[in-house]
Amino acid sequence: MKFSIQHIVLSALFVLLFLWAGMMPARAQSREYQDRSILKLNLPALALNTYQLQSEYLAHRKFSLVISARYMPSGPLPYATRLASVVDDVSESDLLKASLENYAVSPEIRYYLGKKGKGRGFYLASFFQIARYRGSYADLSVDFDLGEEVAPYQREVTVEGKLYSLSGGIYIGKQWRFARKFYLDWWIVGGSYGRSNGVFSADIPLDAEEQEVIREELAFTAEYPLIRVQPRVNESGIRTDVESFWGGIRTGLCLGIVLY
Repeated sequence: MKFSIQHIVLSALFVLLFLWAGMMPARAQSREYQDRSILKLNLPALALNTYQLQSEYLAHRKFSLVISARYMPSGPLPYATRLASVVDDVSESDLLKASLENYAVSPEIRYYLGKKGKGRGFYLASFFQIARYRGSYADLSVDFDLGEEVAPYQREVTVEGKLYSLSGGIYIGKQWRFARKFYLDWWIVGGSYGRSNGVFSADIPLDAEEQEVIREELAFTAEYPLIRVQPRVNESGIRTDVESFWGGIRTGLCLGIVLY
């Protein structure tokens, strides 16, 4: 993956912000630590051109309330070269034609399992996530074969789409406090399940014969058992509505600083 100057600068600014905050004078505290609010940055997400912040409020020795926000600016798919090497019949040049942008908000509640509590040790978390994805694929080639009287030909089209998801899940993690004002939060493993719906479209003028070819090509989508696909083809182009289940794996490693 080639990192852009913008990506490198933003990642560096996020890390420097945390280091600067960590050098601020620490307030006097008892041995029981009176920390209330922690702001965290998901470090591995930076390698995926994604910026994710999380705020945790330690409402009780055993419980905390958390809100996360994630943003991935529009850009090429991360690690297109590596993906092309493991996916059959897909080249790096094909993947570089695609772009992706997404953001998500996720509230959660945590229960700390150990005796330490107060934001330290192993915990169980339950979360809910609202996310939006937007992407495009440029210069997609569509083959047309209208019969013996017309030689087969290709047309290129750009496909654009939006997808919204609602999901919930659980995960287990562990959090450490160190250097007075810092926390390290490891999201060990977890998963989520929910629903998604989206719209994908391509604006391209089509005559009656071309429309029929497209309809025949999209007929296979009716065979998907877990996905509801409704393609619509007319003289202005193609529009496809999609509804399906949505799942994901939750893992990460966050560096946090005490706000108060």
